[in-house]
Amino acid sequence: LQVRAVYVSNGQTAVAFAVIDAQGYFSGYQEGTDLGATADRIDAARRASAAGGVPMSEADVIVGATHTHAGPTLEGIWGPTPVAYLKLVHDKVVAAIEAAARAARPAHLQFATLDDHDIAAVNINQDNYEGWINDPQLSILRAVGAKDGAPIGTFANVPTHGAHICGQCEGILSADYFGAVRAELDRRLGGVNVVG
Repeated sequence: LQVRAVYVSNGQTAVAFAVIDAQGYFSGYQEGTDLGATADRIDAARRASAAGGVPMSEADVIVGATHTHAGPTLEGIWGPTPVAYLKLVHDKVVAAIEAAARAARPAHLQFATLDDHDIAAVNINQDNYEGWINDPQLSILRAVGAKDGAPIGTFANVPTHGAHICGQCEGILSADYFGAVRAELDRRLGGVNVVG
């Protein structure tokens, strides 16, 4: 289970994307105003501003969860989520975005979309309804070194429901489909690969 982040800046403005392997990630929790996506975005923007040297606000930070069915729930669907775990997730999200800002270097950005009816549009479980189709568009943002073209990182948005592994059935925690894709991109492309 991981948190990975991408930071992009033109030297005057910056944005950051982070993806966590979890289910039920909300903007806030009754356990405290310092927990949840809103607090994560506020604290990450402050720390990334200091690390990257470009002022950011929470509006410049997007954080999402893979919704893996083999990962921990942050929503308390099976009982209250321990506050210590919610705090750990917060700290890891903020740290990943700060680290991405600190590691930023000159790059060329590449962008592509692909309609893939063999991956994204295939329904293998209950996540569509009669008359509705699944979104088949994969969106990719890739950074390569400005001088050498070496891979820096890739952000891949894959509209797939991460319910391929039944965590409670198998008794395991897993990043599911997203972790497998991330590991394969790590192997093939190098750099930091973020899949959500």
